[in-house]
Amino acid sequence: MKINSAVAVNNRAGKGIVHSHDVWELILACGGEGDIIVEGKPYHFKRGTVVCVPPKLVHYNVSDADYSHIALR
Repeated sequence: MKINSAVAVNNRAGKGIVHSHDVWELILACGGEGDIIVEGKPYHFKRGTVVCVPPKLVHYNVSDADYSHIALR
């Protein structure tokens, strides 16, 4: 498996940017909690949750001020 990028994000409160990817995205919530909205359907997450988003699905997150994550694409 090739990892195209790894991103660590801290303290992104509020609504994230609506986007999609051409590859799978694996997200590990490291702190805080909120919802990831995938194709209009919300999924709740908190610290320790792993989210797998398939390619080309539109998604974004809505989170609290303590939210941080690591994303692999």
